[in-house]
Amino acid sequence: MGDFCDLNDPCDFCDLNDLNDLNSNISSKKNMESSLLGYSRGDASAKTFQAVNPENGQTLPANYAMASEEEVEEACRLADQAAPIIAQFKGPRKADFLRALADGIDGVVGDLVPMMSAETGLPEPRVRGETGRTCGQLRMFAKLVE
Repeated sequence: MGDFCDLNDPCDFCDLNDLNDLNSNISSKKNMESSLLGYSRGDASAKTFQAVNPENGQTLPANYAMASEEEVEEACRLADQAAPIIAQFKGPRKADFLRALADGIDGVVGDLVPMMSAETGLPEPRVRGETGRTCGQLRMFAKLVE
């Protein structure tokens, strides 16, 4: 986020302190995942489910909290607030935003690939190709809008 937001003038929907708090909260709950709602988490005490690896039928260890109707509404409200702000970004800022997304994916690819493979049953090379393609497209669009 630091590459995208000016630390002296953060964007209207990005508070770096909130982001750091969220990252700490995420890393402290490795086997329980709840909804992301802006810079906060949904109710981790909600009813949960576990994903199953389609390749071998094995239940994966992470528990995922089911989002409540209120959490879905909050996510939609936050997206509705962010959309007009992002739509007003001029070319260079939009490019920075797209590159920040790609850099964020690249930054977690080591954790993301094994999880994606387990949840989809796809082989690791295919998943690495998908993440690389996604990051490549984000960077290609960044060049286009500059």
